[in-house]
Amino acid sequence: MSLAVFERVLGAEYVRTVDEERLDGVPIIGEVRPGTSEEVAACLRVATEEGQALLACGGGSKLAWGNTPDASTLVRLSLSRLDHPFELDAAEGFATAGVGISLARLREGASALGKCTLLDGPHERATVGGSVAADAFGATINRDRRLRDELLGLQVALPCGSLARAGGRVVKNVTGYDLVRLHCGAYGTLGVITDVTLRLRPIPEQRSILTRRVSSTDEAFRLAGELGESRVEPAGAAVRFRDGDGFLAWVLEGSEAGVRARAARFEGEIAEARVWEEIDEILASVPPDGCARLRVLGRPSDTETLWRWLEGIGGKPAVALPLVGLVFGDLVEEAVPDAVGAARASGTAVFVEHASPPLKGRIDVFGPAPDTTPLMRALKTRFDPNRVLAPGRLVGRV
Repeated sequence: MSLAVFERVLGAEYVRTVDEERLDGVPIIGEVRPGTSEEVAACLRVATEEGQALLACGGGSKLAWGNTPDASTLVRLSLSRLDHPFELDAAEGFATAGVGISLARLREGASALGKCTLLDGPHERATVGGSVAADAFGATINRDRRLRDELLGLQVALPCGSLARAGGRVVKNVTGYDLVRLHCGAYGTLGVITDVTLRLRPIPEQRSILTRRVSSTDEAFRLAGELGESRVEPAGAAVRFRDGDGFLAWVLEGSEAGVRARAARFEGEIAEARVWEEIDEILASVPPDGCARLRVLGRPSDTETLWRWLEGIGGKPAVALPLVGLVFGDLVEEAVPDAVGAARASGTAVFVEHASPPLKGRIDVFGPAPDTTPLMRALKTRFDPNRVLAPGRLVGRV
């Protein structure tokens, strides 16, 4: 197609041809850079009319996630210019931000007001919109720190060219709240988020990182279980092994007296912030050539079993988050299809975060399609009947 149809909406300055770029083997033929929510909606309307698949993109740090697009070509919808609105209200406890704003800028602005956000992610280039669309998280996560519970509202551009808003600026405003959660983790397949409203929380008075060195995975997960039952209430915990050296690390946040009291219930050595930063760096890293990065999911009590399962199929576990039942590790690509099949048989949930285009052509990176896939397809048909928004990228190749 000719990109001139987008130039009539945005002007030639914000439309460019792209050469020799691909996403999982699918050519990216152009890039458009809208500067307002209305321009995003107009681009979606043009794409729908022309039958051209679009790929919404923030910082691009998580484009490796998801299935191969079901399209012959893609136009990249860059949201980098959507760095407004940006409103922080410390008194009411919310932030409204354009999706092009980086997580770093959001955190910096909130910190200046004595606030923080649980919107998290280990990737340096991460933006607000990309993190919400991918339902991203970092190592500081537990069952009470889920992104979708921190979202108060959002605005989304729809393929028909209209804008819709759901939720509001306070927790009590539940109008359209289900739509807020619907777009969190939808990978931009149902609509393109243009701004979000998030809950802000006071910066903890004290933040401490504690560790215990361990000599075996048995010891590490035994201690992780004790930590989970100790009423310590950590903000996050991780098990890591490298060259035979392992440790359990956890983060405590709250008042100085509260952190001190909770630390006494489950003792550990005080560690530098760098220890925890390295966990996030592992989560954001890319596997070696010839390997795929797996995210294995289960219940917190299953974390050790998941670690053993990954080892049993020849994988190399790198880090586990035992409070939420997640294990991350690498596996040679030739073994991945059989591993996905074994996961189905054992009831293990596996997400292939990074893989080569040939491997993605053979598997669904989200694993076996869930029973809810027909409902998801119905939602895709309802919101994007012409399949122009990242078609095929979601679970079940929706």
